Amino acid sequence: MAEVIIIGTPLETLVLFALMGLAAVVAALIYLALRPKYGKRKGQAEEPYLSGEGPEIVRRSEAPSPSLFWGFILGYFRRLYVFLRDYMHTGKLSDWAAYMAGWLGLAGALALIVSIYALIWGWP
Repeated sequence: MAEVIIIGTPLETLVLFALMGLAAVVAALIYLALRPKYGKRKGQAEEPYLSGEGPEIVRRSEAPSPSLFWGFILGYFRRLYVFLRDYMHTGKLSDWAAYMAGWLGLAGALALIVSIYALIWGWP
């Protein structure tokens, strides 16, 4: 027959605390064993990779049009990312709720417009 051990609340808390401490020590030892052993890179490893081109390519004043297009797109999305990171992710629940309420309001208005269209003119 199996034996059942009933542990009281204080002893149970102590056992769980010891197990969490053991898990933290094991995780710290794994991190220390696997962390990189090299320092700061120097020389050629520090220079930017230019796809095999010479550094004079970077100094050219003209840029091809696809590069301008992607530069504009990436700049726009970078500004959007900074906005979301700095202004929306403040850690306040009220900021998040206001942001989500705006999106839910937009989705609700769009659903209302589509529903009215479907009721009046029929769904295509």
